[in-house]
Amino acid sequence: MEGEGGGGGGAGGGGSGGDAPGDVLSQVVAVLNAHLNSLVYLEENAAALQRKVGRVRAAVEEVGRERRGSGAGRRVGGRR
Repeated sequence: MEGEGGGGGGAGGGGSGGDAPGDVLSQVVAVLNAHLNSLVYLEENAAALQRKVGRVRAAVEEVGRERRGSGAGRRVGGRR
């Protein structure tokens, strides 16, 4: 049954065989497992991406504070 599960589309072989429901179930399980693996991958990578975005946000805020703190003098000095 394992070798037949990945055949894809060979379900027309007669309704009397007891393997057809098992094949369909195997295919459904395979699809659900693939979806679960995808969701786990996305969850892990989303968390990593959120951490990176947080670091970038903190760096941008720090640069903004530095510019606000010392930038006013530069603007006035640049105007003469």
